[in-house]
Amino acid sequence: MEEWQLQIYKKSLKKKEKIDLLLRSLTRHNENLNGKICLEVGCARGTVSHFLRTAGGTWFHADTDNSNVRAALALIKSGIVLIPPNVLPFTDAQFDIIVSLDYLEHVHDDQAALHELWRVLKPGGRLLVSTPTTGPTFLLNKIKPMIGLTLDKYGHVREGYDLKDLNQRLTKQGYDIVTSSTYSRFFTEFIEMGINFAFVRILGKGMEGDSAKRDGSITIGSRESFHKHQGSMKLYSLAYPFIYAFTRLDKLIPWQGYALFIEARKPQE
Repeated sequence: MEEWQLQIYKKSLKKKEKIDLLLRSLTRHNENLNGKICLEVGCARGTVSHFLRTAGGTWFHADTDNSNVRAALALIKSGIVLIPPNVLPFTDAQFDIIVSLDYLEHVHDDQAALHELWRVLKPGGRLLVSTPTTGPTFLLNKIKPMIGLTLDKYGHVREGYDLKDLNQRLTKQGYDIVTSSTYSRFFTEFIEMGINFAFVRILGKGMEGDSAKRDGSITIGSRESFHKHQGSMKLYSLAYPFIYAFTRLDKLIPWQGYALFIEARKPQE
């Protein structure tokens, strides 16, 4: 039977968009990943990890939460390590590619985290980063705490990053920016917010400890939780085609995405 993480993925919106963007970036330059040593930092429950391995290369996956590590291990079976915050137990210049998706917004000392990513990346290696976007014009970011979706519910210590500011931080650190953009536009983010609200305020009541601590309590975080909510999942599956069609309205607001994606390259020495 297909693992619960992949069953959820099939009815996801934002995660599908994220993984498609990531895989396109990894293969954009027709670069063969075979023989490359790659690292995913913040692997969560292993869904992205599963798809990263389809791109080739030898992958290692790391997370700061033991619940995440256990869930990811059940899905991808090997290559997963539990790490303390801001410390990567790897040697200098070990990896050709590092993927950091939805990680920086979870750590208190993000500069230390960025330093570690730089340290273990080889000269000439690529860093791919995704985080939530922040700024004064992001309406849904203002609504979320008003309806109980505070940062702690997401396991975040900051709302996110401004795309220009994070580009500048990476450039100051020494990276060359290859591409930078945003995704998850208004209507997709609106649906995601609604799903998170329903779980926190209705479906997930009394289950805060079920979800991994690093990722808060906004969604299903274990096989047990997935099975408990089978009825809700079936209802959502029936509504999914209509929900997906609604998110296509994103084309009306193509300039503002609620998540950012940056590909940067560490210069050759």
